[in-house]
Amino acid sequence: MGNDKAFFDRVASMSEEAQEHFKEVIEALSECYEKESDVQAVVIIAKEGFPVVKIRTINLSEMESASKLQMALDCFTEMNMADAPPREQFN
Repeated sequence: MGNDKAFFDRVASMSEEAQEHFKEVIEALSECYEKESDVQAVVIIAKEGFPVVKIRTINLSEMESASKLQMALDCFTEMNMADAPPREQFN
């Protein structure tokens, strides 16, 4: 790795809750790198106020990742709509 100290300093400065979340994310991603893994991932890194900075795919092509992103968008839309008030309340 390029700058291990900076990485470990960032992790050390995280709250306990943030470290636990980070661990969960890393554990999920590590499954993608197991030998003959069928686990796939699309990672989007962005900065607030800026367009997407980086997109990384693991075990799938960019075209396949577009399909996964659409599935994720559909899932988020469904989750958000489940909590939405009935349409009649908007009138």
